[in-house]
Formats: sequence, structure tokens, C-alpha cells
Amino acid sequence: MEDDLIKQKLETLLQEMKFLEADLEFHKKVLQSAQKPFSLHYNDKSKKMGAVERIRKRIAKNRQGPPPAKNSKPRVSKTNKEIYKKIATVAHPDKLMSLSEKEKSEKEKQFIAASEAMSNNMMLTLYQIAKDVGVELPVPTIQDIQFFEEELKIKKKEILDLENNWIWHYACAQDDEQRDSIVGKYIYFLLYKS
Repeated sequence: MEDDLIKQKLETLLQEMKFLEADLEFHKKVLQSAQKPFSLHYNDKSKKMGAVERIRKRIAKNRQGPPPAKNSKPRVSKTNKEIYKKIATVAHPDKLMSLSEKEKSEKEKQFIAASEAMSNNMMLTLYQIAKDVGVELPVPTIQDIQFFEEELKIKKKEILDLENNWIWHYACAQDDEQRDSIVGKYIYFLLYKS
């Protein structure tokens, strides 16, 4: 594939990642705003049903099990390291002394995001941050493009997982009757399915 086509594909993927990150942020805010009403509704309904103690016992029983498996850290590519170093030259807190407080704050956020992306081997996110801070990017390879597309699939799955959350359904319910039904199904799930 020619460099121009790869650059165009990269730009498309960067835009898609930006959209998905904004969409993920939206989903998290919806869940956060619905958390308290859902919890209050759940507490009230489980008390009325006399299910509180049975749910506690069921949850305690389910918590007993093997410890979670430890994840091995993904290998960090040489390209990621190079991009990260370039970002650090313009966004590391030690390099920001001459900037205004607003600019410092923005660059520090970008540096923290780059550090997270680096530790999680999120190459497309590193590319986006590098672009945002004005760092020249290397032309990605076809394998990099495939890796970026996998990263986008992971982001889409995160959003889908949030949409499959009980609280999400509660937040999206059209009326109190529907919300009550969702909480009832959640209690039933805790008692008999989990």
C-alpha cells in the first residue's frame, strides 16, 4: 500500500478512535448518573421482597473461588517507545516550566494519557496524542494498521459491555414501570442466576 493511502487510513482510524473515546465517555457518564437512582430502587425493592439476606448469602457464596488470573503485560513495540519519547519531549511536566497554567495542565493530561497508552500498548492512542501535541508521526505499516483496527474493536467492545449493564438498561428505560421491571429482573438474577 502506498504511503499516502496508509496515511489516509491512519487519519480515518484516528477519527474513529476519537469518536469511540467520546462515545465511551458518554456511556460512562450515563451509568454514573443512573448509579444512585438504580441503587436506591434496588435497595427499596429488595427490602420489600424480603430478598436482602438471601442476596447477600448468594453473593458471598459466589465470591469464594480461585483468585483471578494475572495478565501478562503486552510487549511494547519499538515504534511505541519512539512515539512516547517524542511526546515526552514536548509534554513531560519537567519541560513545561515556561507555559501558562492552562497550557501546562493540558500538556500534563496528554502526558498522563500517553503514559497510560504506553503501559497498555495502545498504539493508536499514542498516535492520536502525538498528533495532538504536534509530534511528527512515522508512517505506519500494514501490520500497524491491523493492530489499530484491533484496538478499535476493543474500544467498541467496552462500549457494548456498558450497554449490556443492568444500570444502562435502567437509565434507558422509558418509564417507572419499566425501571421497576428491570430492578426486579436484576434481583431475580442475583437470587437464581448468578
